[in-house]
Amino acid sequence: MTLAYRSGVGVLLVDLDDTLIPDGAARDSAMMSTLATFGELPALSPTEIRVWPVVREEWRATGLRLVPGLLGVSSWEALWTDFDAALADPEARAAGRAYQSRVWRRLLHESDAAPAEAVFRQAREELVRPFGWVREGLADWASVHDLWCVTNGSSWLQRRKLDLAGLKPYFGEVVVSGEVGAEKSDAKFGAQVAERLARTGSEPVAVVGDSDASDGALASFLGVRHVRVHRGTQPRLNISLDS
Repeated sequence: MTLAYRSGVGVLLVDLDDTLIPDGAARDSAMMSTLATFGELPALSPTEIRVWPVVREEWRATGLRLVPGLLGVSSWEALWTDFDAALADPEARAAGRAYQSRVWRRLLHESDAAPAEAVFRQAREELVRPFGWVREGLADWASVHDLWCVTNGSSWLQRRKLDLAGLKPYFGEVVVSGEVGAEKSDAKFGAQVAERLARTGSEPVAVVGDSDASDGALASFLGVRHVRVHRGTQPRLNISLDS
């Protein structure tokens, strides 16, 4: 499917994670699968045990959260990021790889973390599937508006997700926090989106997403409505055709 870009048409700005594809649920499922593979399946879910605090602690300790290309990257996303593909700086790449190794050594009590890293990445990639409503819903929206994807994360990972989910063709543009050097809630991100809209002679009509903090902030900056998404459910836009 290829959607032609139409200059001057209203633009619907759409979030990615937990709006079009599962994030939190996929994260937990991939972790449980990996722990089970290595004989460490706990009785409780990863959210109820030590797993995610360990992941978060190790990620914060790296200092990589402040690297412009990784702004908006969560600790669990960093766990399956290919840092060699995502970053140019050799030291940052090495720090990212070391982070992943430390996490798996702590969780599995193994000296060699490489097998677990590979299993988790594969499990997580296999779970990058759009919610049931998404393909038809995006096609319907695209018949009226141009669609842009606006998302927090690294350029490599967010674009990888779009490819894995088969959603890239629906979007005329993709704006990623790691490319802008600011998260969606930041005025710098909003200004970048506004500049691109002005360059194409287009007007934003709404921001569609699950987060009040990021999607709501972007909508407020642009002066448009935030259409709140409840995970897995198609939102009602209620936007007139001449918006």
